[in-house]
Amino acid sequence: MSQSEITLVQKPIIKHALIELGLSIKQRIDELDILSMEANEETIQTIKKLRANLNSEKKQVDENFKNALSPVTDIVSELKDIKRNNVDNVYSEADCVLKDKIGDFENTVKAEKKENIVRYFNELCTSSNIDFLKFDNAGLEINLSDSEKKFKEKCDQFVNRVSDDIILIGTMQYPAEMMAEYKKNGLNASSAIKVVTDRKEAEKLEADGDTFTVRFSWEDDRVSFGEVLEAMGHVPIPPYLGRNDEESDAIAYQTVYARVDGSVAAPTAGLHFTPYVLRALADKGIGMAEITLHVSAGTFRPVKSELIADHQMHTEHFFVTRDTLNALRGRNIIAVGTTTVRTLESLYWLGIRYAEGRWPEEGIPHIAQWEPYKNDSRITMESSLDHLAGMMEQKKTDVLEATTGLIIVPGYRFRVISGMVTNYHQPGSTLLLLVSAFTGDVWKDLYSHALSEGYRLLSYGDSMLLMP
Repeated sequence: MSQSEITLVQKPIIKHALIELGLSIKQRIDELDILSMEANEETIQTIKKLRANLNSEKKQVDENFKNALSPVTDIVSELKDIKRNNVDNVYSEADCVLKDKIGDFENTVKAEKKENIVRYFNELCTSSNIDFLKFDNAGLEINLSDSEKKFKEKCDQFVNRVSDDIILIGTMQYPAEMMAEYKKNGLNASSAIKVVTDRKEAEKLEADGDTFTVRFSWEDDRVSFGEVLEAMGHVPIPPYLGRNDEESDAIAYQTVYARVDGSVAAPTAGLHFTPYVLRALADKGIGMAEITLHVSAGTFRPVKSELIADHQMHTEHFFVTRDTLNALRGRNIIAVGTTTVRTLESLYWLGIRYAEGRWPEEGIPHIAQWEPYKNDSRITMESSLDHLAGMMEQKKTDVLEATTGLIIVPGYRFRVISGMVTNYHQPGSTLLLLVSAFTGDVWKDLYSHALSEGYRLLSYGDSMLLMP
């Protein structure tokens, strides 16, 4: 018997097998009960898996069918019709049903995911006080493959960036005008600031040592000199960076918690704190107390004298509220930045001044450079703060204003802080002297490790947490 005759004899068997195969495909689709399935990512994966299996089976059936028909020619047409009607069409219909259902479920899941994300985004904007920002205007695209956690992280990053921009604009003069430009130009802070500040002029006339005479001119007499200075000035980045300020410095060289104009330098340890970091600290129960400190240009002044006793320490102006004084009681206090350390330690000595009757009758009190080294006070920090609170009560004020020229060098006994966050400082600086006063000779190991591991140094560098 020839192969063709064998195939003809097998025709009823082949026909029956094909019909049965088509029926089994329908049964598998019916058993899946697509209409009652819940739209979620697991369901989508289940349907996709079945669709892939059916497509794989279809390819195998086509290959087997081709092999079965190769010896014959006269029954090909009939068998093709049977296959087309009972298998191909069924496969196509099943594939269309599954494809449509996958699309419907994906749209449903995507809509639910977008609803959750938009709700999260709007709540985040509300909690960050940027209600003007809407999700549809943020340019954030939702992909089904992205998890909600991943997309929420994108929202956090976007809102944090806008929050930083708003805080920066809030520290500038003409904030309303800059904010209008910011919303108008697609949330670009640098561009908004440049548009406003480019309208002013200044001319440098002469130099006297490291100071200069500058003539400012402007047409609008309703604008104060302070506003002109703010508009025309540049970001006062540290001179040891060896470059002019750039547009990015307007955002990067500013803490997110800055509120009041007055500093000529940023407390660079604070640059590491973003709104996200501050929220994370709060979630862990770590409180934050604020002081207003006007960092002076002297913070950049290196020690050039052979003896530290001959170095003239710069003076800094600060304000502390009654609430902050109360928050300092009974806590482990971690100061953010060496300038903050000087301010907090000066609070102790202000309390001693008041307790000893050395408070000025007029003007504001000042802590002299070497004053603490001449007074071995045994009064506790809490008692010193009590004296300051009593002074504020007597003078009926909620804000303490003072200046300090305190220099902290090895031998100083810390009275207020329990630790500090600080960057890695320049050799020959009073900042490094302060660190060495807190850590002892350990500072050498810290800097040796930083250098060997390639840490970034100075203002835009890495920071460290110093604890006893």
